Amino acid sequence: MVRVRAVFLDLDDTLVLTSKGDVRALEEVAQAASQHCPAVDPTKLLADWRQLFKEAPWDPTHQVDVEEWRTGLWLQALQAQSSVVLEEAAATAAALQRRFCTSRIEAFRFLPAVASMLGTLRSSCLTTVIITNGHSDVQASKLEACGARNLVDYVIIGGDEVAAGRYEKPHRSIYDRACQLAGCTPDQAIMVGDNYICDVVGGQEAGLLATVWINETGKAVPEGAAVMPTFTVSSVVELPALIDQLNAGPPR
Repeated sequence: MVRVRAVFLDLDDTLVLTSKGDVRALEEVAQAASQHCPAVDPTKLLADWRQLFKEAPWDPTHQVDVEEWRTGLWLQALQAQSSVVLEEAAATAAALQRRFCTSRIEAFRFLPAVASMLGTLRSSCLTTVIITNGHSDVQASKLEACGARNLVDYVIIGGDEVAAGRYEKPHRSIYDRACQLAGCTPDQAIMVGDNYICDVVGGQEAGLLATVWINETGKAVPEGAAVMPTFTVSSVVELPALIDQLNAGPPR
């Protein structure tokens, strides 16, 4: 019995190990910062930048280009250090953003096992849809870097949905749109991702057949959580076996 007809997949830290690539990129930025400004404290610089990035990774009004915005975050982090020559800070900030962007995009690739797994899903006549939240330009560059559009059937970028007056994950509308593209009903699709709220809770509240939580580090489900993932695994490459289980009978 075939119960699963479509697989919805998160991108960052599900199909691609984004966080690990970002760590390497920031290490390169720290080295570059020390070269440009020998007196700079790279540990403080990265800590300040991370906080600024966490608060607003892009212009919330979408009036400022994302690269310009992130260069501005580096500039703010540099200006927080008294040792930085302010007249040189703008050029240094631009250089640091270029290094960060180049390094993370160069590392943004599917592991061979992940690419093979995606091929297995498509050869099994499953419709695959990437649903990724985030800024349209940022996510589009990532998708291009890893060649995702060649390996899945459809891609939905949350930023595009917001620009069209719709919503990102975990809102049900983005899952309904994925079902429409895949030509299936919610109870014929599963959601796979690393974010408990966006992927697990969002997928279940959208009425999907099952959710698969990619939990590489063994995080606990939030205390008091009413929603549990159907499956919890450490890697997305375990997915084909889980689909076989779902097709064999009710979710455990």
